[in-house]
Amino acid sequence: MINSEELVIRLEKEESGEIKMCEVIDSYARERELQGMKQGIKQGMKQGIKQGELQGMMKEKIVLLIKLLKQKLGHVSKELVMQIEVSPEDKLDQLTIKIFDVEDEEDVLEILS
Repeated sequence: MINSEELVIRLEKEESGEIKMCEVIDSYARERELQGMKQGIKQGMKQGIKQGELQGMMKEKIVLLIKLLKQKLGHVSKELVMQIEVSPEDKLDQLTIKIFDVEDEEDVLEILS
């Protein structure tokens, strides 16, 4: 706190009798706390937006894979859809690459396992 120009200016005013030193320090501490909270909220919002974007991209990837599998296989069971939805992204990427090799749902499950 000592290195802050703002605090030094406030303390100089206190010495001149304009305000009390305790009030200066309390006010400064409250302002710093508010600045920290605002910065934390801003950072949290950025992280939330980024996480939301990633989740949205993952959902789009899943929807596209299911559509492609329905086109290729004619039908996709609810169980397979559920398995795709809980699969990690690296497995979904493998399925995307190998989708032309898929002949049936067992092939898909093998890729995802």
